[in-house]
Amino acid sequence: MADLSAQLVRGKQAAFQYKPIVSEDLSWLARTENQRNYLESQAKQKEQQDLRDQLTKIQQLGLPKEMQGYLNSQVDDLIGKVRAGEIDPQSYDFRSAIAGIGGEANQLNNINQNLKTLAAENKQVIGFDDLGAKDFAPELKNQYFSAFDTDYVPGTDIMGKYSGVQSALNSGTEAVKFDPTKLDTALKNFLDRNQELSAAASKFPGVTGLVLIKKLTSVDPDAVNKWNTFVDEAYGIDITSSYATDRRTAGDKAIGSQEEYGKIRTNPWKIDERTRMTDFQVREDVEVSAELDLALAKAKKNLDKANFTVVSDSFELPEAVPERLETDEQYQNEVYQKIADSIPSDDLSIEDAKQIYNYFPAGAAIKQSLITTTGEGKELSKLTLGEQEGVIDRVLSSDGKYVAVINVTEVEKEIEGEGDNIGDKKVIEKKITKKMYVPIEEIDVRKIEENYGVSILDGATEESSTSIVTNPFAQTN
Repeated sequence: MADLSAQLVRGKQAAFQYKPIVSEDLSWLARTENQRNYLESQAKQKEQQDLRDQLTKIQQLGLPKEMQGYLNSQVDDLIGKVRAGEIDPQSYDFRSAIAGIGGEANQLNNINQNLKTLAAENKQVIGFDDLGAKDFAPELKNQYFSAFDTDYVPGTDIMGKYSGVQSALNSGTEAVKFDPTKLDTALKNFLDRNQELSAAASKFPGVTGLVLIKKLTSVDPDAVNKWNTFVDEAYGIDITSSYATDRRTAGDKAIGSQEEYGKIRTNPWKIDERTRMTDFQVREDVEVSAELDLALAKAKKNLDKANFTVVSDSFELPEAVPERLETDEQYQNEVYQKIADSIPSDDLSIEDAKQIYNYFPAGAAIKQSLITTTGEGKELSKLTLGEQEGVIDRVLSSDGKYVAVINVTEVEKEIEGEGDNIGDKKVIEKKITKKMYVPIEEIDVRKIEENYGVSILDGATEESSTSIVTNPFAQTN
């Protein structure tokens, strides 16, 4: 029988040398799966951060208040749905919603940029109502300007609203002016369009204007009718544009209808086929047109005045001890502060109060008439009172005594730079505005009232009413 001891020994050695089989492929797959999961997690986190960044940018575009409010409401609504569990922030629907809001944000941003340019243009947007042509450009621009102060109201079609304003302003055209003095130019254009009459005109050397048209009836009995029709058709746009311009500056009450306006403007060029044309008739028509110009200028002046109002209020100067005012600096500041606090205005300082106290006695009841403007772009104009010129701000009055408060712009010079070297220093000029208190007489108050069309004197209404302008066409109809 064979000796098995050696084999047993080798078997035991083999047992101690055993190692489990390890699959390198399985280990690699596990590591790869972990890496994939990590990378996917990182990608999702980055995507979510990018989406949040998009929402933040949308909320900070700096658009006019109403436009921005609309976008912010869209963002808030989406965030609300996520918090309520109505939409999964990881879902396609969420990404799609953000893309939709972003698209609207880009559209509104483009519309806003276009409106900035269009609002700066001086073009007419002509529409028509019962009176005739009307320039709607100012109203459209005001719609855009109002967006900066208007809160968004849910349900408002912001996109439709401002794309409509953009489209309307984009259709604007340059204003043209009908010039009644250009009769010779109009006649040349008329003859250029009617060659047979142009040839006939050569038979009347030295004859021009409406007299020439009348002469041409001997060649063509329909010459007058052709001329009148030409004026209406060739200068219809000029009349329409001029009417819209004058209507805006003078107001509806002053301008009357476009039909009346057109008749007066073109009458100097028209020929009444039923009567003989005379030099007197030409002069009369020109005078009527000139009267219209004067009436419109006067109406515009009255309308401008109607853009100013006076807001009146009153206050009382506190009592004070004169002796203490002269010697006690702390007491002075306390009194002047009380005066400043008693004035219904937030822009007058202690120094202003000191000026007021210099002109009115302690305990005086003072009426403050603050001139304000209600018309867009209107500014208080400069006024010279005595030796002082400035922009009128308000008038203070008590017992027949008047003090005008005028804003005066002055230039102050400051030296910048350190050291003794003059070359290192430079003079800086700064414009500053100071309030000047100027005692004025009642005649000066009336001058201010006339300048602005307002009522300040005691017993007058506290707010000026809009001037009623009569129709300048009444005398010519």
